[in-house]
Amino acid sequence: MAAVQETVATVPIRTRQKRSAEVIVVGASLSGLQAAHEVQRSGSSCLVLEARSRVGARPAYDVSPSVDAFDESKHARVVQLARQLGLAVGPQRPSDRLAMEGLGGSEAGGIPDHLAEEDCRSFVRVRDNVEHLCQRVDVNRPAQLLSNYGSMTMHELAVSQGGTAAVQKLVSAWATALFALPSDSVSALYFLVHCKSNGGLLETLSLLGGSQGNLQLPGGSRRLCEELADRLQPGSVLLSQEVEAVDQRAGNKCVLTTRSGDEFHCTTVILGSPASQCRSLDFAPGLSEDKQWLRGHRAPAPVDALEPERDEEVACLAVPAINLHNLQRDQWRPEGSIVFAGSETSFAWRGTAEGALAAGCRAAGEAVRALGDRPSSVPVSRL
Repeated sequence: MAAVQETVATVPIRTRQKRSAEVIVVGASLSGLQAAHEVQRSGSSCLVLEARSRVGARPAYDVSPSVDAFDESKHARVVQLARQLGLAVGPQRPSDRLAMEGLGGSEAGGIPDHLAEEDCRSFVRVRDNVEHLCQRVDVNRPAQLLSNYGSMTMHELAVSQGGTAAVQKLVSAWATALFALPSDSVSALYFLVHCKSNGGLLETLSLLGGSQGNLQLPGGSRRLCEELADRLQPGSVLLSQEVEAVDQRAGNKCVLTTRSGDEFHCTTVILGSPASQCRSLDFAPGLSEDKQWLRGHRAPAPVDALEPERDEEVACLAVPAINLHNLQRDQWRPEGSIVFAGSETSFAWRGTAEGALAAGCRAAGEAVRALGDRPSSVPVSRL
């Protein structure tokens, strides 16, 4: 791919580079590459810095590395982009069973077939009650239910709804699949908020199981990433460039420093990786009080035999309930010259390719508008 440039040294001594662009995207994820594509389409210059040696950090719900299923009526951006890129989109073979190990091997919204009779009744009660609670959530005002569920974990919610030990294990499997955390470490309220953004619990479980959709795209979202990267201007994507610091103290100029010692200058930064990964970045000045919770922990990735290349750690996307007040006030607004584009910043279909594309388009729009609001002192590189 002409747009992708591997920057690992091939000789013992390498010259530290300095490059500039109007916009720099940190992370060659689907949302990051979509943002870069939209920025370049607007006529602005853009670079993408990726810490790994390949593009294509996949959204949380992409279970299979080779095939993704999409519902054309709900994932319009994904299907439209695939067709614009000339990719083959075909009918999905019907499947009633969830593929995610630990969710019970059930029909979408059905009853896991290995449960005893008492556990089946408990499962239906917990599933239906959680679905009902999801529909009560306003994703734009999540703190409204803090008094009811703000101090409760997802495990405690399952117990309060009469979940048996077997059902509690299933609920914990849901939490682990979504957030790489057990249910006793996930806020019940944020679990409800997250599911509501995807249409509810049943829709979310269907996404996790890979049974959601009437169309399939061979290669999945990783293929979308590769095709988007290939359509960027040559040299736009720099691999093996792990950003360590983002300094925006110099007026209308941002300076990004990578582990290799390279320096990049821009007017606007788009964080294309999951927002919680910013805990590893040194921001100057620091993030506002409303985003300090992003400095939180990471969690071990769940074992996934279907994806041997999965990172050893994944970003924990579960927002502690106490921070939902901050998120409600903040709504992922830009931090000075920094714009957030992770798929979890989308108000719909969080953690999915659809959410990633929506977030990438929104972030690109914010970045381009910011460029128009102020003069740029950054020299435009010839990409």
